[in-house]
This record gives sequence, structure tokens and C-alpha cells, in this order.
Amino acid sequence: MVLLENFASHAYLESREDTVRLSSAFDHLRASALSALESEARIVRIAEELTDT
Repeated sequence: MVLLENFASHAYLESREDTVRLSSAFDHLRASALSALESEARIVRIAEELTDT
């Protein structure tokens, strides 16, 4: 089962096809995400750029 939710609504998807498809999409997102340290470094860099202008 997959729960999709957003600000206005939510949906439960129970079919194997939906579960496999969304699990794959989540795996791709997780693989492309920055690590916690990389995220922190990027946030610091952007904050510095914004305060330098």
C-alpha cells in the first residue's frame, strides 16, 4: 500500500503495479538526493551568496 498526500488531499494506492511504480520512483529520488552533509554545505553556500549581494 502507498499513501500519497499533499496539502489538499490524500490517496491510498493498493495495486501491485502502483506500489512497484511508486517504489521505483522513490528509489530514484533517494539515489539522486544529496547526503545530509552535502545538503548542509549547499544551504550554507546559498545563504552566503544571498548575504553577499
